Amino acid sequence: MRRRSWWVVAPLLALAWLASSAIAERARADEFCRCESASFRWRGCAESGSCDAAGWTSCTPTADDDYEIRAGCHVSVSARDDVLLAIPPPRRIAVRAGGSFAMQGPGELRVGPLGFAADAGSVVRLTGCFRSFADPAQCAPELSPDALFAAGRIVPCRDGSCDQGADVVRMQWSAAASPALLARVDAYLAGIRVARDVLCFWQERDDFPGADSGYCYKIRGVGLGPGARTLDFDVRQVWSTASDQAGYPLARRTVRELTLAQPVGPGARVLRFAETDLVVGRIDPVGRWIRCGQSQRAYLVAAASDFPDGDGVLLADARGVAQAYGGGARCHLDWGWSEGDRAFVMAPVHVTSHTRRVGEGVLRLEGDTTLRAVVVDGLGGSGREPAVQVRNGPLDFAHVWVVDPLAQDHAALQADDLPCGSRIRHLVVTGGPASPEHDKNYGMLWTGGPHCSYRVEHLYTRFMGDDNFVLESTGADPVGAIDLRWVQAGPGARPGDSGQLFDFGTPNPTAVSSADALCTACTSDDGRGSLIAPSAGPGEVSDLLWVGTRIGGIVASGDDANNPDFALRRFGVIGSNVDANNPVGWGSLTGLVSDSFYVRDVVDPRANPSRLCVGRPLDVGLGPQTRSLSRGVFLDVALGGLPCEVSRAQLSDLYFLDVARIGEAGPLLLVRPWASDVVLRTLTLAFRRSPVGLTSGVSAPYADAAPTLRIDGPLLTGLRGDAVESAMNLETPSNAAQAHWERPTCFFDNERDESPAVLPAYGVAPVVAAASPFVDPDALRFDVAPASPLRAVGCGAGRAGVPRANWAHRKAKLEPVYVGSASPLERRAELGAALAAVALLRALSRGSRAASPRGTGCRAGGRGGARTLRAPTARRD
Repeated sequence: MRRRSWWVVAPLLALAWLASSAIAERARADEFCRCESASFRWRGCAESGSCDAAGWTSCTPTADDDYEIRAGCHVSVSARDDVLLAIPPPRRIAVRAGGSFAMQGPGELRVGPLGFAADAGSVVRLTGCFRSFADPAQCAPELSPDALFAAGRIVPCRDGSCDQGADVVRMQWSAAASPALLARVDAYLAGIRVARDVLCFWQERDDFPGADSGYCYKIRGVGLGPGARTLDFDVRQVWSTASDQAGYPLARRTVRELTLAQPVGPGARVLRFAETDLVVGRIDPVGRWIRCGQSQRAYLVAAASDFPDGDGVLLADARGVAQAYGGGARCHLDWGWSEGDRAFVMAPVHVTSHTRRVGEGVLRLEGDTTLRAVVVDGLGGSGREPAVQVRNGPLDFAHVWVVDPLAQDHAALQADDLPCGSRIRHLVVTGGPASPEHDKNYGMLWTGGPHCSYRVEHLYTRFMGDDNFVLESTGADPVGAIDLRWVQAGPGARPGDSGQLFDFGTPNPTAVSSADALCTACTSDDGRGSLIAPSAGPGEVSDLLWVGTRIGGIVASGDDANNPDFALRRFGVIGSNVDANNPVGWGSLTGLVSDSFYVRDVVDPRANPSRLCVGRPLDVGLGPQTRSLSRGVFLDVALGGLPCEVSRAQLSDLYFLDVARIGEAGPLLLVRPWASDVVLRTLTLAFRRSPVGLTSGVSAPYADAAPTLRIDGPLLTGLRGDAVESAMNLETPSNAAQAHWERPTCFFDNERDESPAVLPAYGVAPVVAAASPFVDPDALRFDVAPASPLRAVGCGAGRAGVPRANWAHRKAKLEPVYVGSASPLERRAELGAALAAVALLRALSRGSRAASPRGTGCRAGGRGGARTLRAPTARRD
C-alpha cells in the first residue's frame, strides 16, 4: 500500500478532532445525571442554566440534562429553590421505584418536553404552603382557619376604569377598620410574593359560600401602607399571557364596563346597555355576574340578548335588582366577588413547561404521591394522554390549580386505578389549548379500580373544551362507587364537544352519588351538549342548579337517558343560552326519574326544542321504562315545539305555570297514540295571562291510548284566548269513557273546559270553581287554598319545587322555586339555616380568627357497590 502524504492526512485528522470535540461537547451539554443509595438536598437550576451539583453522579448537572432518581436515592428541593430545566432536547426527570423526590414551595419546577415521570413504587411530594393571616410570618403546609381572611372591598378595575376590559381586579381594605386588623393586613400583604402566589376564594361553611368560592387567581400586585392596602389579581385565570384559549379567549374573560341605556327600578330583571358588543357570536355573558354602581351585590346572568341598539341581560334572580339605577349608570361584568368573601393565599409549587405546546410536558405520577398547594401551568401531555396523571397511589391531594392544560382530546387531570377510599379535595381547572383543532379538553377524568369507593370534593372548572367531569371504568363487573360533593363548572368553550357537567355514561355499572353541583352555562353547542350522561349503574344527582341551559337538556333524547336506577332530586334549571340556528341537539329538561325540581325562564325557539318531558323512552335492553316526574314546577317556559309528551309516564304534583308554545300552536301536554301506562295525577296547569300558542292544556285524542290513561285530579285554569279550543281535549266520548278516572278534574276560568259532547263521558264528574282556588298567585302560591271546594275533592298539585336554598342556590345568591306551604320539618330547617347565617355574620364582624372550620368536611362514606346490573350505555364524546 502506498503511504499518503502528510498534507493529505493532516486535514483529515483535523476534521476528526473537530468532530470528536463536537461530540464531547454535546455529551457534556446532554448528560445523563443519576443518583442511587444517597440522600441529598438539591438547590435546583437557575435561569442562567447552571445547576447545583449536589449528589448527582455521571454528569456535571446543567439544565439540559436527564435526571434519574434510582432506588435508594432521596432528593429534596427546599422552599425558595427552583428547578428550571430549559431543555432543547427532549429530557425529563424520572423517579424510579424505591426512589423519592420532594419539593417544598414556594418554588418552580420547569419540565422539558417529556416532563416529569414517577414509576410505581416511587415517592413524590410536591407541597406548597398557605400563608397565615393570623400570623403573617408563617406559611403552613395545611390549610387551616388561620389562613383564611375576609376579602376587602372589590373594586371592579384596578385603575377605576375598564372601558375596553380590565384583566386585573383590586381588593381594598378601608382605613376605617380597627388598628389591629389594619396592622395584620399590612403584615400579611408585605409577605405575599407577587406573580408567584395564588389567591383562592373559599367557603368556611357549607351554608355560607361566596359566589366565586373555590376558584383561584394569580396575584398581580399589592399595595402597602395607609390608604393603599390593596391586593390585585388577574381575573382571566391564566398564568402566561402566551396562552389564549380558542374556545374562550382571554379577551372575553376580562371585566367589562357597561352603561345602562335606561333606568331600572327595584325588582327589575332585564338590564339594557348602550354597548352593542356584549354578545358576540355565541360568546356572551351568560354564567357571569353583573354589578352596578358602587354596590358589592352582583347578580348572576341567566340569559342575554343581542340587539342592534344595545345588548341586554336577564338576571337569574327572580327578585331582580335590590335598588334603582339611573340611565347612564356604570355596571361591570365579573365573577361575583364581594367584600367579606372568605379567601386564602397559597405559595405553591409551580409546575411549568419549557415548551408550552400540545403533546409536550407532562406530570405522570404512578407511585405514592402528595400534591398539596400546587399550580400546574401549561402542561400538554403526550398525544391523547392527560396533562397530569396520578395512578396506583396512595394519593394525598388537596388545593391544586391546573392552568391552561394543553392536553388535546384528553383530561387536564386523570386519576387512574387509585387505592380504594382515595379522595381528591379541591381541584381547579381553567382554560385549554389555543388552537381550535386542539381545543377539546376535559376537566377531570376518573378511571376507577374494581369494587372501590372514591370521593371528589370541591371540583371547580371553567372554560373547558369538553366534559367537566368524566367517569370511566371497564368490564362488566361492578367497579364500586364514586361520590362527588361541591362541584361547579363555569362557562364552557364554544362550540366545544359534548361538554357535559357530568359524563357518567360509560360502559360500566358504577354507582354514582353527586350532591351540591352548580353549572353556569357550562355545556356546549355541538348537538350532544346535555348536562348529564347518566351512569349505567345506580346513581343519584341531588341539589343541582343549572343556570343558562344550552341545546341539549339535562339529558339527551337518546338511550343513555333511560336508566331507571339513576335519579335526579332537588334540582333547578334557570334561563337559557340556546343557539336558535342549531337544529341538532335536544333533550329533556328533566331526567327519567326526577323529584322535587323546577324549570323557569327557559326559552328554546327551535322547532325541535328541548322539552319539559319526553315520551317513548327508547328500549335498549333495559325493558320498557317509565318516566317518573314528581313535585316539579315549570314556570315561564317558552318552547318552539311541543313542551311535554308522554307515552309511559307517571306525572304527579306538577305545576305548569305560564308555559308557552312560540312555534306551531298545539297542546301543552300530549299523550301519544302508542301510550302505555300513563298516569296524570294532581297536575296544575295555570296561566296568569293569555297562554301563547296553546290550543289545549292536556290532549289525549287517541282511542288506542285511552285504556292505559289514568286521570287523577288535574286542575286547569286560565286557558283563555282565541287559539284555545278547550282546556282538556279527549277528542271523543269513547276516549273519555275508556280512561281510568279517580279524583275529579277541576276547572276554573277557561275559554272552554272540554267539548260539550265529551264532558258527560268523564268517568268522574268534573268540578268547576266559582272563584280562584289558589292561596296567593302573586306570591307563587298556586297550591289550592284550604277553604276552596277544590281542596275538598283533592285536585291540583300539592307541594312542589326545591323547598329550601341548597349550596348551589346560596352560591348563586338565589331563592329556589317552591309552591306550597313548607312542612314543619322544612320550616325548622329553614329557621336553623337562618340562625346559623346570622351567627356567622356576627363572627365575621369580629375578625378572621372567629371563623368556623374550612368547608371540606366529609359526609358519610360513599355509596356501596353497584346494585342491579344494567345494560351498558355508550360514552358520549
